[in-house]
Parts: sequence; structure tokens; C-alpha cells
Amino acid sequence: MQLKEFQQEVLDTFDGYLDALVEKRLNALKPDFTEEDWKALKASGILPKSRADIPFSPRKDGAGRPVPSVIFR
Repeated sequence: MQLKEFQQEVLDTFDGYLDALVEKRLNALKPDFTEEDWKALKASGILPKSRADIPFSPRKDGAGRPVPSVIFR
């Protein structure tokens, strides 16, 4: 099945987000690397236009660790 162009763009952006999260997590100076990565993506213009003006919203798992927030529609 051939993906539509916008679908491929979403997957490429998501892949880049995951790569950045892994790098930030491995090199994190602060415990919440997800916020640092959100800010970096926002500064580089990679966030979707619908999310670009929305502030970072932290998510935690049951142990209090940062969890990236991702939504596919």
C-alpha cells in the first residue's frame, strides 16, 4: 500500500521525534528530557502547525518518569 504524501510526512516527523528523544534521554542533564526535546523541535519548526503555538504539557508514568506525548489521528 502506497502512503499518501501527508502520511509519509507524519511518519518522518515522528521518526525524527523518536530519534531526538533517544538522544536527549541518553544525554539528559535534567530529568525531563521530553520538555527539552519539545522546545528543540519547536525552535527548529518541526512541530506540526496545529501544535506550534501550544505550550509543552508534561506527562508522567506511574513511577513519575517523563513520558513523551504523541497523538496520531
